[in-house]
Amino acid sequence: VLAHPSLQRKMKAIALGALAVVVVVLMALLPKNLFVELFQWTEPNSRLLFFDEGAGGTVTVHEYRDGHRLLKVNGGGEVPTNYASIQTFRLLGNLPMLVHPGPREVAVVAFGGGITLAAVDLHGPERLDCIEVVDGVFAAGKYFSQYNYYIYNRFDRPHLNAIVDDGRNHMLRTARRYDVIISDATHPGTADSWVLYTEEFYRLCQRRLLQDGVMAQWLPLHGLSREDFRMVLRTFGAVFPHASLWLTHEYAIMLGTPERLRIDLARLEERLRNEAVRANLQEVDLGDPISFMSALALGEDEYAPFVGSGPTNTDDRPYISFTDRRRRGTGSGLPVMIDLSAHLAESALPYLAPVESKKTRERLQRRYAARRHTVQGMIALLERDHRGAEAAFRRAVEIDPRERGAARALRGR
Repeated sequence: VLAHPSLQRKMKAIALGALAVVVVVLMALLPKNLFVELFQWTEPNSRLLFFDEGAGGTVTVHEYRDGHRLLKVNGGGEVPTNYASIQTFRLLGNLPMLVHPGPREVAVVAFGGGITLAAVDLHGPERLDCIEVVDGVFAAGKYFSQYNYYIYNRFDRPHLNAIVDDGRNHMLRTARRYDVIISDATHPGTADSWVLYTEEFYRLCQRRLLQDGVMAQWLPLHGLSREDFRMVLRTFGAVFPHASLWLTHEYAIMLGTPERLRIDLARLEERLRNEAVRANLQEVDLGDPISFMSALALGEDEYAPFVGSGPTNTDDRPYISFTDRRRRGTGSGLPVMIDLSAHLAESALPYLAPVESKKTRERLQRRYAARRHTVQGMIALLERDHRGAEAAFRRAVEIDPRERGAARALRGR
């Protein structure tokens, strides 16, 4: 309007002056911490504990009335402190470290709340690189100290390195090779993380692994259709043919090993005698060899038939970024959980060194039988069938009273 040729110069000046006054008044009336308050409003019934805005992203930490906390980056939830999440973060940190015969050089992509990194550090690696693109999360780590053992304060130690960089760029440019690479990337459907779920990224990681190197990556069940979930597994398996899938209470972990997965139960038990490692896993019901192995959902024999043939996710064809229509009704992870439940490994015995003890073999078999009912209980909960869930959890505990996942669910925790 102000540019219209029929408007006199004097009137234009008056109008511009009035507009300037309005802008100044609005700026004076708006709260100085408007953007902070906007992030607070995104999580109702919570208290904003931390806010940081940097070049890499905006980081917030929220605390709810029940005491649980949530780390968000650019408004997206990254680190909840509920049981299912803490269990997954800790298994992600411990699993490849326990499977590898002697990990010395380790890389963890993403700091998050520092929970996975802290679990890795308990194993005493000689070098531990943490690659994080949003450096504000390091400062937010103090709000998760109960779970990360104050690791955010220990980057002055010689073996521990905070590298502010994109994880994929680091794998592309570094000349260092690792015994273990752990990718704790965010959801593969997000615009900023799908590049960490492609064949090209996995090949970069493969080239950065030493000869007996192991790779692990977090994988959600929620927000993915059955086809998408299988495609991500298929993509990982295309680069790491000796792949397995491990299932926690609500999430999954892909594990790639240089040869067929083969775990010595006695050696695993010996390594779990490390008091710090055992306690870290015991708090999430995985601190003994039987419980630890019960998280194995698909071994190599089950993995390949489950994923089947089909496309893989690549840089040129990032299918995972264009499947929004298939994600309807997947928010809870129910479709994937149902699909997965029909293909679960019946036993961990094919992936263990020969177990001489008949009693131990029987314990393993009981736990796997119980776990199948636990999974059915988890599915029933997602279907809001609370009576069916309770029946499934009770059956799991009847089969094996040490099936703590089912026992915990019955207690409502």
